Amino acid sequence: MKLVQAYAEHVARLSEYVGQSERSSGTPRRQPIRVDVVVNREAGFFRKHRGLRTVVRQLAGQLEALSGRERAERSKRSGNAQVFTHYTSGPGDARRIASELAHEEIATRETAEADTLLTQRVVIAAGGDGTAHEIVTGLLANYRSSLEAEEPIPFCLMRFPLGTGNDAPGPRTFDQAYDALLRFEAPQLAPVLDVTARDGRRWYALNIASIGIDAHIADLSNRLKQYLPGDAYRWLANLGVVGYRLTVRRAPLAVTLHAGSSRLRASVIPSMVVVGVSGNRSYGRGKQILPNDGNVCVVQDMHLLKRLATKHLFYDGEHGCLHEVRFFQADSVTFRSDVRVPLQVDGEVTWLEPESFPLEMSLHREVLPVLR
Repeated sequence: MKLVQAYAEHVARLSEYVGQSERSSGTPRRQPIRVDVVVNREAGFFRKHRGLRTVVRQLAGQLEALSGRERAERSKRSGNAQVFTHYTSGPGDARRIASELAHEEIATRETAEADTLLTQRVVIAAGGDGTAHEIVTGLLANYRSSLEAEEPIPFCLMRFPLGTGNDAPGPRTFDQAYDALLRFEAPQLAPVLDVTARDGRRWYALNIASIGIDAHIADLSNRLKQYLPGDAYRWLANLGVVGYRLTVRRAPLAVTLHAGSSRLRASVIPSMVVVGVSGNRSYGRGKQILPNDGNVCVVQDMHLLKRLATKHLFYDGEHGCLHEVRFFQADSVTFRSDVRVPLQVDGEVTWLEPESFPLEMSLHREVLPVLR
């Protein structure tokens, strides 16, 4: 735990230098900045002590270099950012922390004078993909009117690449993450997939949501990956493919795709249905599930031997050659089912009962500011 705390403290200190990179523009920044670092102590990366020690040493070196700059050079830029560190205590805690930050920001805006220079809010996700997913869900749940109006929310997300897949938008390496934080250029606006169940539950995906075998495999992976070395996905995929029909009853899934004023309805018995915030998306460490411009992939059910024989095509984005696979472009997708099925949202899995349907997945474009 001392290494985790050292990492968190180093990230917090580094955050004080937001916008003070030598590569930043020389224009002084008037807007005050507040950074909230959300640290998930249980992230898988933090269990890899050798790699964590290396990163902590690298961070210490960066901090030494920054603190050693001439005071006159640093004074040309903005003052230090306000930085707060929050440690999660269990599943769902990152979502609670993010929701509290959003409530605080909303209250501040409601009471601020018209000419008040509001603080730029940045949330750093120091954990896996699940931590980033919880933070986004906690933030966006408080800005539904902004989503409906397709307006950016007043928070910027910064995701450190500590997860297994790191498929959500953000830096791919630690060096890229530190550089993006120090430069603090205008954040890019990322799309979000809004996933809403009939029973009131709501999730937000920055990358992909899906129903079917891949959600079942993700569930296995989440429960077993801490006991298995490296990228266990392919091994778990075999187990998931074999056991899926023992867990989920073979039954039709009604799917309605909406694209502008067009509507397409189908009733299929799927292996899986994947919906992305855009086409050309991967998940699970680069598995190219959406290899073209289509943001929806419908895979009809196959017999067991064919599922096993063709699953490698899905890793390399070559599954479009199968007649059971179709790609579509859609703004929203509605699902109806009479059986219990697994739902995966950015790697986090929930089981949906029949009363959870209809399930709606709606795309909101360019609403989440992200530092990359």
